[in-house]
Amino acid sequence: MNIFEISKELESVFDELEENGGELTEELEEKLSISQDEFRSKVDAYLSVIRHTESDVDCCDKEIKRLQAVKKSKQNTIERLKNILIWAVDKFGDVNKSRNRYVDLGTSKVTVKSSNKVVVNEEYADDIISSTFAELREANYTKELSDNPIKDLITTPENKLDGITTTILVDIPLEDLYKDKGDNFIKSLFDYDAGFKVKSNINKSLLKDKLIEDSEAYKDLAHMENTKSLLIK
Repeated sequence: MNIFEISKELESVFDELEENGGELTEELEEKLSISQDEFRSKVDAYLSVIRHTESDVDCCDKEIKRLQAVKKSKQNTIERLKNILIWAVDKFGDVNKSRNRYVDLGTSKVTVKSSNKVVVNEEYADDIISSTFAELREANYTKELSDNPIKDLITTPENKLDGITTTILVDIPLEDLYKDKGDNFIKSLFDYDAGFKVKSNINKSLLKDKLIEDSEAYKDLAHMENTKSLLIK
């Protein structure tokens, strides 16, 4: 088989490989194998395809970024127009039974709905979580954690912890599930001190109820904010 024949055959194989989404069938794998006789020519052909495909990938990346920028621009336009409509309907619209402002155009109906949302001070929550677990780590190193109730080891008042939930991500060898790491999960957790991370994961629905009951008690953690949204039908 001469160079031209090899190139034409490989071109067909490469096209088929791309159509398969890069998945190799046994037949394609056999055609792509390199023998001693074809070594130099096939290596050169493979390199050519790799460079060409890398160029295609680079073009795809640029096109993705371009489309993401276009999408973001259009989303911003929609958001600005909605804000203008919210202001206009809220000022000039009729009032429905729910005390929301609206305008009925016949073919479309636009309603401005007012609601309260919870705005969480994420930095405050993360600071509380970090300081609490820092104290527990220290207690673990000094062996106090194994001998004392956890509530006696942390200095953050209980009311400061109320409303804050944390997600704990742990890397644990599965074989250790069969080993005795202790009765208490938290104390066991510190056997993996270097392998777990904590972050805030606030349940805003529960926190909203707490804020309604006593907003002053949770003012450092979160507050209620009135927002207006647009319903288009």
